[in-house]
Amino acid sequence: MIEISLSLDSEIELPAVAEHASVEFACPAAPAAQLALSVDGQALEPFLRPGEPIWRWRWSPGAAVGLRRVRLAEAGGAAREWPLRVAPRKIDAERYEALIEDIQRAAYGLAATLAGAGAEGAELERGAPWRQSPAEEYYALFEGRLGQFERAVRRVAQRPRERLRGVSEPQPLGQAAGLSAAAIAGLPRGQFDAAPADVAADLQAALRPGGGVLPRDVAAERSRPTADMYEHQLLKRVLALLARHARFVGALAERAAARLAVSEAYAGAASARRLRAEQIAAGCAAAQRTIRELRALPFLAEVGPLAAFRGATPLLQRDPAYREIYQMWQALRQRPALTFDSPLFALPIADLPQLYEGWCAIQVARALLDMGGVVREQRLAERRAAPGDDELEWVVALSDRAPLLVVERDGCTLKLRYQPRYRPQQTLKRSNVQTPERSSLGSLDRHTRVPDLAIEIRRPNGECAALLLDAKYRLDADGRGVPEDALADAYTYLGAIGAGGRRATLGALLLYPGAGAAERYPSGVGCVPLLPGRTELLREELERWLAE
Repeated sequence: MIEISLSLDSEIELPAVAEHASVEFACPAAPAAQLALSVDGQALEPFLRPGEPIWRWRWSPGAAVGLRRVRLAEAGGAAREWPLRVAPRKIDAERYEALIEDIQRAAYGLAATLAGAGAEGAELERGAPWRQSPAEEYYALFEGRLGQFERAVRRVAQRPRERLRGVSEPQPLGQAAGLSAAAIAGLPRGQFDAAPADVAADLQAALRPGGGVLPRDVAAERSRPTADMYEHQLLKRVLALLARHARFVGALAERAAARLAVSEAYAGAASARRLRAEQIAAGCAAAQRTIRELRALPFLAEVGPLAAFRGATPLLQRDPAYREIYQMWQALRQRPALTFDSPLFALPIADLPQLYEGWCAIQVARALLDMGGVVREQRLAERRAAPGDDELEWVVALSDRAPLLVVERDGCTLKLRYQPRYRPQQTLKRSNVQTPERSSLGSLDRHTRVPDLAIEIRRPNGECAALLLDAKYRLDADGRGVPEDALADAYTYLGAIGAGGRRATLGALLLYPGAGAAERYPSGVGCVPLLPGRTELLREELERWLAE
């Protein structure tokens, strides 16, 4: 119990309290005084202890972190307000950051895996795309290579290689040394001047037997040096990719720094992670300035776009400066520069239960992909840009309107749904007999059921079943298992969803932020602890439950 003393006569600063804490406000008052205390406009019930002239109120912030307004007023007299900061518990603040970072890793992994899975029959890929945080992983390219790459480009700019290119230029007829077939073919499109019949009689006869005019200019083929060559086109493309890379990483770091600043304001402590995020954002801004300067180098003005990558030419292999350009290209292509976003990134720490639910949904999707199969449909990762655009921009989101994944595996079709709505089953009228529809899942009672996640299975014989999953970001009193009311929800889902008038649930699993072993009860309810860094158990449990 935290006691906070209030006074109408003096200015005080209220101490911060943690979420779910028990708070007791206390204010001394005269015997005839009547006091009223409210938090965010909600009045609290006062009480007095025998023999004490102190008014008291008890209050708990619950899970609502942030700033609260405490107002104390005396009937017919003065009033005063104070801000009260409700900070998340240290473990919740740490888990919030861990969940955000792991969602970013998982979102990249899903985009990388599913980017080519929109087409029918795409094979699944395995393996985690990185070990560090997304911002750190992307920024490593700038920290490790950008300075050396810049020096190489500036060396190239001092003496850029050139090639000879044939150009066709107009030349006065009197200065032409000869006429090519192409020049003759283009003569009718030029301008003509009147000429005496005895001048260039043979040419006039070839153009116009009656004579009378001569072309003013003729096309002359010449060769001149140009910097528009394959190696410089590749450099221009590398600079464009680096510019996009810097914009994306900078935005990612700025968003992380802003989120960490808000979390620190709640927790009242600074962190090295925010300073690192700010450092990365500043480094990306500097990188963008450097890349703009390189793209403005004069010799690149006449260089056209890269039509197609043709590999490493002898110049890219032998010249040290050009070789650095090719190595930067290779570094950029080793991992696709996917830019991705997700509405989950914007969830504040006050919505930690919702963030945990979304993170669990992504982990279940990853587990299904790791189990193998063929992706037939997916709605998790969707491309923002047009199909012909080279910008690989994706958004990873959780849609409740269509299955997140449709995977074909071992002759069965698995559909992962987020917050599916199982409505009361409709009946089919056949020969005046009401027969429940057998081909779809629904509620077996008159209530609509909405679990967090469902893996629907359709077997080759047409039978359907479902494995239901519910994410619960809370623990029981001893801090190790799920509370009793969460188990009650699981039992409700287990018995309330079916097909053809019969229960069709393989089980109901509760996902919770624990660290113990998975539990499975004879009733068909199970519990799976799930936290960042401890996700291996989920795949094992899904394979076990889906095998039945």
